[in-house]
Amino acid sequence: MFSPRVKVLIYQFKMFSPRMKVLICQFKMFSPRVKVLICQFKVFSPWVKVLIYQFEIYPRRRELPSTILSFECLVLSFLKKEKRKKNKDRLKKC
Repeated sequence: MFSPRVKVLIYQFKMFSPRMKVLICQFKMFSPRVKVLICQFKVFSPWVKVLIYQFEIYPRRRELPSTILSFECLVLSFLKKEKRKKNKDRLKKC
């Protein structure tokens, strides 16, 4: 279903990005199989599609870090939005 290059990119997260490693652990996403990783992170699927798209554009190994960094930025912005939503929900409950 997913190209081997995308699997390689997922493996590379640990090497290039400590924050991504933490993120993956937090979401219980750390898996050698991309399918499992994406299935477990259903809410996150639009960003995963962006990642796959970006990786198809930059398949060369030397460009991997920039792809991961741009994906990491998306991840962090997504998390900030989610945090705000949770805070709003808490306020509503009060």
